[in-house]
Amino acid sequence: MRVPSISAPSIAGGRRAISPGTWRSAGPAPTGGQAVRPVLAVSPHLDDAVLSAGGRIARMTGAGHPVTVFTLFAGLASGPYSPVARRFHEEWGISGDPVSHRREEDLRALGWLGAQAVHGEFPDAIYRTDRTGRWILDDRSCSADRVAHDEADLTTRASERIRALIADLRPSLILTCASVGKHVDHVLTRDAVRAAVGMTGVRLEFWADLPYLEVPSQALDESLLSRAGEHAAVPFPLDAREWLAKVSAVGEYTSQHAALWPGAGSVAQVMREQAENIGSAYGQMGPCELFLDDVAGDAE
Repeated sequence: MRVPSISAPSIAGGRRAISPGTWRSAGPAPTGGQAVRPVLAVSPHLDDAVLSAGGRIARMTGAGHPVTVFTLFAGLASGPYSPVARRFHEEWGISGDPVSHRREEDLRALGWLGAQAVHGEFPDAIYRTDRTGRWILDDRSCSADRVAHDEADLTTRASERIRALIADLRPSLILTCASVGKHVDHVLTRDAVRAAVGMTGVRLEFWADLPYLEVPSQALDESLLSRAGEHAAVPFPLDAREWLAKVSAVGEYTSQHAALWPGAGSVAQVMREQAENIGSAYGQMGPCELFLDDVAGDAE
């Protein structure tokens, strides 16, 4: 199917140049001599995989490889909500069931990329309590450094869930977050995925978490490689259609725009600047995503 040419998609105005049903990546579909390789992307929240790896996902699905995006912390939540959660809900402009609303956004977003959504049962950190009933997060900082209690049991249960998904999907590649920014849910996701992959032999790569990676281009190497030990960060250049798919997908997460890019007049423009900064730091022209082959155990 032919894809219409696009000059510049606009998120801020809510306009789309093409619909999810007409999107096709530039990559060719597998032929009889090319194996279809399933891919599993494990996302902490209902936007992270698209923000950090949406372009690469578009390329893989466009080449005919099925991609499943499993969002770990997408469990439904009911009130009463913590003060932190209430402040987020107000910022998101969501009343009623917040997680169902965000799940619907995620389904629409992944439709642009041609990926399959699987929503996990574990609640976001803003909805979790510890064994004494106290809220995990008592302010707006979501850093793992601020979480005093031990959630090792949650990491174990999450790893078991991911291991079952690996056995079911039999992916040849798994993508997940490098936990740049040290958000508690990102750290838990990374650790759970690493434990689940274990000795399976499945290739595991980590994306540099956006928009947490907001540092000047000249500092990108130091910022990432200090977390990656000896493992190099690899830029992934996006062509025009992959970039359009990603921007269109991110446009579906309207509840998150103000929180992720406060004061931004054009989300698409801010995204472009961030992606081009990554590319420039690694000698690439145009927008790029960033991946690591491995992350050291103390990478956080």
